[in-house]
Amino acid sequence: MQRMRRESWAGRIARLSLVVVVVSSCAVYGTTGGIPRQPFADIPVPPTFIPFSNDWALIRSSRVTAARLVYQTALPAEGAEKALETSLKDNGWVLQGTEAIERAGFKGSALSFAKGPDTCRAEIVPSTTTTRVDLIIGRFTE
Repeated sequence: MQRMRRESWAGRIARLSLVVVVVSSCAVYGTTGGIPRQPFADIPVPPTFIPFSNDWALIRSSRVTAARLVYQTALPAEGAEKALETSLKDNGWVLQGTEAIERAGFKGSALSFAKGPDTCRAEIVPSTTTTRVDLIIGRFTE
């Protein structure tokens, strides 16, 4: 009868650490569908915005790029609006207008930005625990 060799604790811990890293990276990429957290250099996302939902989409053609990016933040709706507005204005985006919106019984606001022919609409809606921020982006490729 042959005895099986026992694995050392160091080997077990190393393997467990590898599994934890792989699983946690899947959680981030699974949430955004593999799209980077901030796919456009001139649309900086405040660090308090966390990728949220599997509703992320990025569509590219030879002439147009369209994206829907969904985040959540612990900031109140007004704070999220201010952080995003400051961030976009610092990168050349111009606020075109705002409007009140309602989603699932929660009242929020939509901010429309433009930069040349490109558009970015931010829908910011609070909930009982967090604030949801949807960025809907349309860009023309030259």
